[in-house]
Amino acid sequence: MPTTATDTELVGQYLAGDQRALGDIYERYGDRVYDLCFAMLRSGDDAADAYQDTFLTAANKLDQLRDTERLRSWLYSVARNQCRARLRARKRSTPVDDVGVDVGTEVDMTADLDRDELRVLLTEASAGLNEREREVLDLHMRHELEGEELADALGVSVQNAYKLAQRVRDRVERSLGSLLIARHGRRECAELDALLGSWDGVFNPLWRKRISRHIDECSPCTRRRAGLMDPGGLAGAFPLQPAPEAAKTALQAALLDATQPAHEIRRWRRDGFPTSPRRIPKLLFTTIAGGTLVVGGLAGGLAVTDLIDRNAPQLETVTPVVTTTSTTSTPATATLPSSTTTQPTAPAPTTTAAPTTTTTTAPTTTAAPTTTTTTT
Repeated sequence: MPTTATDTELVGQYLAGDQRALGDIYERYGDRVYDLCFAMLRSGDDAADAYQDTFLTAANKLDQLRDTERLRSWLYSVARNQCRARLRARKRSTPVDDVGVDVGTEVDMTADLDRDELRVLLTEASAGLNEREREVLDLHMRHELEGEELADALGVSVQNAYKLAQRVRDRVERSLGSLLIARHGRRECAELDALLGSWDGVFNPLWRKRISRHIDECSPCTRRRAGLMDPGGLAGAFPLQPAPEAAKTALQAALLDATQPAHEIRRWRRDGFPTSPRRIPKLLFTTIAGGTLVVGGLAGGLAVTDLIDRNAPQLETVTPVVTTTSTTSTPATATLPSSTTTQPTAPAPTTTAAPTTTTTTAPTTTAAPTTTTTTT
């Protein structure tokens, strides 16, 4: 019987030593995690591996989740990172955007679509989305994440998550409408029939754009598209892919084996979420290389990923000045420490001096030098 405990209660029970709580967490979210892995990797074996490593990671890292009410989005975020690591390692030669689905089989559209027909059509229509859009589609429309939960899982701001979700909803509706018109509107529109003369039945982003452009410019096809679909039924029609029994058995064995390693996620945010892979702005590299921010000179070091963490404070512009650097070690944090100078006498509000006889040249090395100022 499924537990009625909240996510926060389950996390608390597990951290208190109750191993059954992890089983309850798995029962609640196991199939959903596997579905996301399968949707991203499109391989049963790879999905099973990522699914297993997600829960092995949860078993070892759950204590670092600051807000336990965010357990669901945390699991999705971990799973997404596991899948991303496998996609990078796979180094596929075929771009995802070029992959389509064979939709040659006709479906009777004599009346309103029933649930099974709509599921098939939605799966086919999603082939007209790119990889990023399909990822948002899975999390938002199939797993029903929105707002902060969707932002957590994607590793973006809440505002950006809202925009992505809205864009994907609109795109899916347009994509599904384009597919329906392509399959059932050729007899009523000679221009559409001519456009689809070379179509091989594979619905991909290129054909989605061509068909959508025609529909937007053709009043009869626009009216026909509106009559063929019910956008209100989209969200509940996506099927979830449950974890196969073999994957569940392998996961249970791995959880019992304390030596079973999981694929390591190396970078974590301060709130306990894994850091989402992203590009570092070139300006940041230029600034560091130019010596404006001497990251390597900070005691303990400062990971560059901390500088781009969406939850970290924004960095303020630092004016390059000559400072005295202490050799005392201080813990590295996600916030750059303010520049300070140790004075043996009265404190000075600034550390800049106006020498009258000596010109000091800024060092060219990346290490933070110790500068001694002698007053005569």
